[in-house]
Amino acid sequence: MKSSYKLFTLFGIDVDMHISFIFFILFLFLLNATFAVLLSIVFVFVTLHEYSHSLVAKKLGIKVHRIVLLPIGGMAVMNIKRIKPAKEIIISLAGPMFNFLMCYFFIGIIYAFRLPFENAFDVIKQMHLTFPLIIYYSFYANFVLGVFNLFLPAFPLDGGRIFRGLLEFKFDIEKATLIAKNVSIAIVLLMLLYSLFRFDIWILLIAGFIYFGANAEYNSLVDSLYLSKVNVKSLLSHDFLVASEKERISEAIGKMQEYNRNYAVVEENLKLFDLSRIKNFNQTIGEASFKVPVLHLNNSLETALKKITYTGVPFLPVVDKGELVGVVKSSDILNFEKMAKLLKNKYVKRVLKL
Repeated sequence: MKSSYKLFTLFGIDVDMHISFIFFILFLFLLNATFAVLLSIVFVFVTLHEYSHSLVAKKLGIKVHRIVLLPIGGMAVMNIKRIKPAKEIIISLAGPMFNFLMCYFFIGIIYAFRLPFENAFDVIKQMHLTFPLIIYYSFYANFVLGVFNLFLPAFPLDGGRIFRGLLEFKFDIEKATLIAKNVSIAIVLLMLLYSLFRFDIWILLIAGFIYFGANAEYNSLVDSLYLSKVNVKSLLSHDFLVASEKERISEAIGKMQEYNRNYAVVEENLKLFDLSRIKNFNQTIGEASFKVPVLHLNNSLETALKKITYTGVPFLPVVDKGELVGVVKSSDILNFEKMAKLLKNKYVKRVLKL
């Protein structure tokens, strides 16, 4: 089963709904249809909040992959590792600023329709699906989204990214991220205490989201920085098959089955041939192959892993002076990354006396 499903594409950005969000909304409709409708409205603003981040990021030349909706919020997936701190702050501010603009918009509607502001909480408590309830709820939803994201300095919230961006003016990105992560965990502990005293399940869920998000942010950055310092030459592999573009697929099958391989590098054009994609076995290897990025010996492992992941293949060809010299496999990079983490562990160091 897929983990997420695409809802729509707007401004070249896909919006995906995580499978857990689908079940969450369906459960709420069975439990309380009015609350489910109101929460769906909130997630419209969550989506627009993430679009605000994404559009500003695109304007600044940063690639945005997609927006994912989760039961506890939304997340814009984009390449923001090691960007300039000023850019990260601007991107992070975009979401809360949108929410505050929406607050003014709904205040205008409240005054235009002469809805009494002092009755807002009473209307929300009654939970009757009326026009005033939708307007009041939309105002407070945007107010909470803006304040919560902007003023809570915890990853992966906007406030945490702004805090990290400000720290980067004094520290390097790893140190700044570590400080931001530790502050996030301190906030998580306070939220846990609050949720235990108030029996607030939402605060507990958000605390868990921040805890895992903060750790994932830091670990991902450390891994990325480490891989950026090691070049492709260190993990060059010669364990791959080479095929000729004039060779017929029917002739290549035997060799690929013998070595238990689905992929082969086409020697003449450095394209890849994938046996699992073939529908017409009368074609030649050249006709059925497809273009992939080509790596060079001085490329970093970080660059290699990004390109392999984006392409969706297990390895990429490596060239030196225009000649094929080997391949780099995603499995080798990931194993190298795991080993690096293991060797940095203080308990392993003690055992190995490093």
